[in-house]
Amino acid sequence: MDVIPSSSPDTLPVWMQYFAFWASLALTVFVLIRTLLYLSRRPTLDVVVTREVLYAVMEAGESLYTNIVLIAYYRGGLIQDIQADLVKQDGATKKFALRVAHVGEKYRKPDGLYQYSFHSPSPLEFVPEERPQRRTYLFEQESYAERTREAFSTFRTLVIEARLKLTQGVIDMADQEEMSRLGSELKSLVESTCTQVMETVQVEPGEYELTVKVRYRQKGMNTSLSRSKTTTSSVRFRVGEEVRSQLRYALRAYLEVLVKAIVDDQPAPTSFPSYTPERIEELQPKKKIGFLRQKWRTFRKRNEDQTLAGRA
Repeated sequence: MDVIPSSSPDTLPVWMQYFAFWASLALTVFVLIRTLLYLSRRPTLDVVVTREVLYAVMEAGESLYTNIVLIAYYRGGLIQDIQADLVKQDGATKKFALRVAHVGEKYRKPDGLYQYSFHSPSPLEFVPEERPQRRTYLFEQESYAERTREAFSTFRTLVIEARLKLTQGVIDMADQEEMSRLGSELKSLVESTCTQVMETVQVEPGEYELTVKVRYRQKGMNTSLSRSKTTTSSVRFRVGEEVRSQLRYALRAYLEVLVKAIVDDQPAPTSFPSYTPERIEELQPKKKIGFLRQKWRTFRKRNEDQTLAGRA
C-alpha cells in the first residue's frame, strides 16, 4: 500500500518552523510600531501666502484679497481660526489688525479673466491629508470699517431718495432745469462721499509686511484632548506713491457707476476700486531651534568666548 505524504506542519524542518514563527512575529511588531508611530504623530499644517495679493476699497472698508495654499500631513488638520497683521515697516511704523470676512476661491472665466467666488464667512475648514488646498481669504481692516460703511450707507440712501423723486413724479423728467439740478446734486454727492471714504483709507506709500496666522488641531474622536497649534506665513510688498490718487480715481468712477445702477434700478457693480502692490516677495518661515541644539550653540559660543579671552 502506497503511503501518501502528510501535509501537516510536522513534516516541515524545525529550522523552517522557527523561521516562519520569528518572521511573522517580526512583521507583526513592525506593523504595530508603524501604526503606533503614525497615530502618535501630531498633525502638521503648512501655510504659504502666495504673491497674489490685491488691495481693495469696498463698501465694508479696506480689504486685502490674499491667496493661500494649505497642505496638511498626518490625518489632516481642522482650521479653527485665522488672523492677519499688516505692518508698515518704513517711516512711522503702523500695525493694522485684519479679520477674515469671506473665504472662497479664485477661478478663471471663459473669457480668460479671473474672478473670485466666496462661499463662507467662517475660516473653519478641514484640510485633508496631503491634498493641497488653494483658498482666497478676504481680510478686512477693523479700525475704520464702520466709518466706511456709514459713508456708503448714507450715499445709497440719498441716491435712492433721488430715484423716488423721479419715479413718483416729484421731479419732472422733461424739465431740463430740474434734471440738471438733480445731476449736479448727485455729482456733488459722489465727490463728498469719495472724500469721506478716502479719509478712512489708511494705506499710504511704503514697505509692508503681511503675516497670516492659522490656528488648527487634529480632527478626530480625541479632538477635545488635542492641543491647538499655530503656523504662520508672510509676504512683503511695496505700495507705490500713486496708490492714493489711483484709488481716488477708481473710487469716483465706482460711485458714478453705482449712482446710475441705483437710479436705473439695476444690479450694483461687482468690481471695486483696487490696487496691486509692487515687488511682492514670499518670506521663508523662521525655523525653530530645538532645545538641545540651542544649548549646544550656547555652550560652544561660551567656549569660543573663553578661548578668545584667554588668548587676549
